[in-house]
Amino acid sequence: MATMDAAVAGICETSGSCAAARPDWRRQPHTWFLVALTAANIALDGLAARFVLGAASSEAISIGVLLAQSFLMGLWMALGGLHAAARFAAVVAATVAGAAVLWLGLRRPVGDLRELIAFGGIIVLATHAVLLPLRAMFGYRIDFDPAYHPRSADKSMQLRLMHLIAFTTACALPCALVRVLNDADAALAIFAFGGVGLVGSLPIAWLAVAARRTWRFWLAALGMLSASLVVDLWALGTLLPGHAEAAPVYAGIAATVLANLGVLRLIFGLRLFSVLGPAPVAIGSRNGVALDPDLAFVVDAWPRLPNTLRGDLLLQVRSATAPSPE
Repeated sequence: MATMDAAVAGICETSGSCAAARPDWRRQPHTWFLVALTAANIALDGLAARFVLGAASSEAISIGVLLAQSFLMGLWMALGGLHAAARFAAVVAATVAGAAVLWLGLRRPVGDLRELIAFGGIIVLATHAVLLPLRAMFGYRIDFDPAYHPRSADKSMQLRLMHLIAFTTACALPCALVRVLNDADAALAIFAFGGVGLVGSLPIAWLAVAARRTWRFWLAALGMLSASLVVDLWALGTLLPGHAEAAPVYAGIAATVLANLGVLRLIFGLRLFSVLGPAPVAIGSRNGVALDPDLAFVVDAWPRLPNTLRGDLLLQVRSATAPSPE
């Protein structure tokens, strides 16, 4: 038994598939790279507000960049790692910092800062509310290593009372910020632009972080991208005064999502996976070991099994692998 426990612990540490041997996220390079990438996006907002906004095409691209950044924060808040409270605090801090930097770059009156924060907060929280069911109903996560996420015994499309409470709270948060604006027309426009950012960003994000790329995946991705392009150009042509500004907005959305998620995928292996069913295998491990999904599932479940069941399993394995008598 002790030998088996030691072997499982070694596999856990090598592959990262065991929840009991999760690496400390505070000591991982991807954590600090993500912080630096967030800071770079915030600085980009200030530079765009100071030097870019004003020209028609450049301003349209900047609008797309802001919509994509809001989508990415809502995406991470809905499907990312860490505790829900930590994700919420980090997203709030990034939203306030981005709005403040944008306000400084635009040199707007002091009273406009509250409105900018409310604008960004409504889009981020509404995106989070739309994507949150994917976390509970399908177990989807977006992270660098599945080891940070314990396996779930729930089945797909299974809802609990706590899920309904979480969904209700997620929908109530952007509505609460609408009360801060006290302007129904402005709130409607913000939700419309947030929808444009969501429709334009989601297919590109899926293309960047999807784990498996088969011909069916590429066919579905092409269809989703085409549909999102048509819907966004039509919606932006309605929301913006000139139809010529719609294409630069979509270009800003696509470039921002692809640049941020693409870099994280290429360098650190960011990907989409589910905590339901067999344990996913980490893309990269320290020693380059890849586990079979069934073996990864057994390794993940081993620390939670009672000793009697472990002994029974070992006896069955030994009897099944024992050499047959001549």
